[in-house]
Amino acid sequence: MDGGCGVEAETAYGGGGGGGFTLAGGNGSVKVGGTGGDGIDMTSWLGSVKAGDSGWFAGGGVGGTWDDAGNATKPKGGGGYNGSKNGMANTGGGGAGGRKSEPVAGNGGSGIVIVKFVRAGM
Repeated sequence: MDGGCGVEAETAYGGGGGGGFTLAGGNGSVKVGGTGGDGIDMTSWLGSVKAGDSGWFAGGGVGGTWDDAGNATKPKGGGGYNGSKNGMANTGGGGAGGRKSEPVAGNGGSGIVIVKFVRAGM
């Protein structure tokens, strides 16, 4: 079956996942796009503050794929995946790649600025 661009639909590959802050994205396969790379873990710096994706930021989005299976592995840091194409708000996570039934890729998550004030003598 020709996909219209000289590419056989049965042999089309899924795209690689986007890189996160601390981990590269995974390779795509015949049926599934690559996993998104994990972002940066800021939980030790933020303490008990509930921010980002449970304290993680800047995760990569999963790769797109011709097959509609997508990739359900959620990267740490708010990157988009099969269950949610857009990057998570306030994380800077990347959007997921498109697929046959939804050819447009997801949007990246909005960023966040973290300012920590430390009092003298503390």
